Amino acid sequence: MDLNCGLYYEAYAENAVMQGKAREEDVDTSLRNLYIVLMRVGFFDGIPSYESLDKKDLCTKEHIELAADAARQGIVLLKNINETLPLDPAQLKNLALIGPHANATIEMLGNYAGVPCQYSSPLDGFSAYGKVTYEMGCNNVTCDNKTFIMPAVEASKNADATILLVGLDKTVEGEVNQDDLGPIHGSDVLDLKVKLKLILTAQAFY
Repeated sequence: MDLNCGLYYEAYAENAVMQGKAREEDVDTSLRNLYIVLMRVGFFDGIPSYESLDKKDLCTKEHIELAADAARQGIVLLKNINETLPLDPAQLKNLALIGPHANATIEMLGNYAGVPCQYSSPLDGFSAYGKVTYEMGCNNVTCDNKTFIMPAVEASKNADATILLVGLDKTVEGEVNQDDLGPIHGSDVLDLKVKLKLILTAQAFY
């Protein structure tokens, strides 16, 4: 791996070479690859066509659609029991949107993101197709407040379809996040208790 996102190489690479666990030639190869990329993007001599770019160039209709298309192509459908999807907006007049991420904006960006041109939450998107009843279901991704569950269950009972938006956020998951991780450090690991809470919460709506 040419590039380490963090301090691992800085802390250990020199000693690894001194101990013969890594070869200096490998370090040279990685550095060469990194500098070739920097040269290609004009890091050392500048590219005039890039220097004048600013927010107005990024937030054009063309670029926003390109970002949306990248998101659409990145969606992975893991399971489709009884060919439930895609939903037919003509037949579904009332949707229940449930979950701590149902009205999320910043949380949807992840941790390697710049400042977006605009925010669009799942609630914004689904509301364009019909009536949406939104309930959090859980106060956050660890669901440590159960008072939100029953209102969400009732909303689900009265809906033509229920869409759950659950998962992680940066409060419980990250490269160097130790929340709920115990002694583990520097790994994308989530505490089993959090996983179970998410599973049990989702089951409440079925």
